[in-house]
Amino acid sequence: FVFPGGSVDPRDADEDVAWAGPDVSAWGRVFDAPDDLARALVCAAVRETFEESGVLLAGPSAGTVVADTSGDDWESDRSALLERSISLAELLGRRRLVLRADLPGTAEQDVKIELQDNVLTISGERKANWASSFLRSAGASCAAAALR
Repeated sequence: FVFPGGSVDPRDADEDVAWAGPDVSAWGRVFDAPDDLARALVCAAVRETFEESGVLLAGPSAGTVVADTSGDDWESDRSALLERSISLAELLGRRRLVLRADLPGTAEQDVKIELQDNVLTISGERKANWASSFLRSAGASCAAAALR
């Protein structure tokens, strides 16, 4: 999947985002970037994924993700993010959600993250996980977004 026109909103670096998974410094090492930029890149990827596909990599706790974002209230939130009238931090805070920076269901060794020529690419392979509290499928995927 590629999200043309995707960008980092300056508010993506907001330190008030509740966070689960590898800390910002770990992502900074992956991206070879300072912590504030690493935070912004991860938040931008989560925000862009939700804006474009309706999949929100966040949940009410560190071990869950939102199962259903199909209601009118969620569509309103997606539109507000697209219009930049709210930030990801505001959305997550209002809904009391935790950003899942751990790529749920995917082992760290199965994920490849690259930042080259201002294009962030995340690819990985998820193994089937039948012991999970929610259904997860298996397979390979790849997402890329041009950064401005």
